[in-house]
Parts: sequence; structure tokens; C-alpha cells
Amino acid sequence: MAMLVRYEKTRDNETLVEYRFGTGGRLDRVLVLDKRTMEAELPDGRFDTAYTMAMSHILEEKERLGYYPVIGSSVS
Repeated sequence: MAMLVRYEKTRDNETLVEYRFGTGGRLDRVLVLDKRTMEAELPDGRFDTAYTMAMSHILEEKERLGYYPVIGSSVS
């Protein structure tokens, strides 16, 4: 079964970057990434496939672009 995960940056400062992300057309979850430790915080505590897809794609795009992407999506 295919899954589409979308994300959109909502906050970016010197220490963290925050994204809303989700599946099914809804950006109903939040991911907060600590730029120094590269550790993520999920307020809902669900470290699941959607989180893994969003986080992986965000970090890949950061490496490719040189900055954290504003929006994006990942399909598997």
C-alpha cells in the first residue's frame, strides 16, 4: 500500500525547525527538530512510518539544498 506524507515548515530559528506534517491531505501532526542534536520531538509521541518518511525526506532535502525545505512530500 502506498503512503503520501506531506510537510510544511512553520518555524525556523537558530536552534530548531518545526514542521506540520501528515497523510491523507491533512497536516495534523507536529515535528520539532533540534538543529544541534538532530533529535526530533513529537508532541503526539507517535514515532511511526509517517514520521520516519517526513523526517528522512526533510533531512535529505536539507543535505541537497543546504537549508531546511519550506514544503515537501514523500511517497512510498
